[in-house]
Amino acid sequence: MSKHRRSVVAGLLVLLCATAFTPANAGVKARAFAVRAKLDKYGLSDHLDCDSGWLDGSRGGSRSNSGSISNGYVLHVDHMESESHGDHCKGHSSSTLDAGWILKGTPNEVTWTRIETADEDTCCRAVDVDYLPAVIQGLTFAGRPVVVTGQPNQTIVANGVTMVINERKSDRDDDDHGEHCDDDDDEHYAVHLKFGNGDEVILGMAKFDSEDDCCKPTATRRSTWGMVKAAYR
Repeated sequence: MSKHRRSVVAGLLVLLCATAFTPANAGVKARAFAVRAKLDKYGLSDHLDCDSGWLDGSRGGSRSNSGSISNGYVLHVDHMESESHGDHCKGHSSSTLDAGWILKGTPNEVTWTRIETADEDTCCRAVDVDYLPAVIQGLTFAGRPVVVTGQPNQTIVANGVTMVINERKSDRDDDDHGEHCDDDDDEHYAVHLKFGNGDEVILGMAKFDSEDDCCKPTATRRSTWGMVKAAYR
């Protein structure tokens, strides 16, 4: 083989190794909050409580928050906590609400004794097992107890108001075609109350999604192998 061809082959092999073993760009999308309320009729406009905030998009980290809400009959939570921690490989987000109510004493009253919701990324399992149904205790809606099935997007309608339990809100990127082996880019809402006028209340949001780039190398490009073979001819 000529010196020229040997140098070409060596260069292509270096390029090939870099392609095969350089991880994909890391990306962390992780956050948790206990309550988001938009009840303009009752004086609450995009009210956010107990928000962990987004983790660093490349490194992750750990963030948490806690507190309580007391807005009379409109919205009340005895105590609540939200936390999110992890990195570009895997992590966990969760929120917890102790007893509380929405619009207490009205036809659309919602009450509960405890709500827990979580989302996690477990780093490249063969099957997506990261859907974690919320733990919801003592839930009532419009004066009636609610039997929580644990299934995603359980929906109940009363007095023109819609309640969605264990809602999975899709936030999938346009360029994401299921390439990650543990692919779950949804936001998880424990309880989502939707009013006909556009008002809403979300109880217990959790989201953790990472690129899993520590789990597997980027696939080798066939065209690079073809270039190597051609150089030997």
